[in-house]
Amino acid sequence: MDLGDFGYGQVWGLNDAGVIVGETSDYRAFYYANGTVTDIGAGNGSYATAINNNGVITGYANSQAFVYANGQITNLGQAGSSFSIATAVNDSGAVVGVSQASNNGQYPFVYANGTLTSL
Repeated sequence: MDLGDFGYGQVWGLNDAGVIVGETSDYRAFYYANGTVTDIGAGNGSYATAINNNGVITGYANSQAFVYANGQITNLGQAGSSFSIATAVNDSGAVVGVSQASNNGQYPFVYANGTLTSL
């Protein structure tokens, strides 16, 4: 996808309103809406993985899962692991993802109502 000044990138998610999320060619999380690309400010090495119909975006930055909502990034932490990534968000705002432990095992988690729970 041509992202104008942001170069090229990959798309990872789409909601019913047609808002697209992904990563730029220099690995920055973005969303694309109404012909405009917006860097969500998660920094280099980040990407957005999903968006719900309320505009809540999930992703990964600096080895940690995040949620982006109302212009704010909330770091979800690493669930006691070496890294975590948020992979999906439903319209109620519940987020799922995976974390990787030091033994390289991967473990699912859910983030809901401000609490991160390993499954």
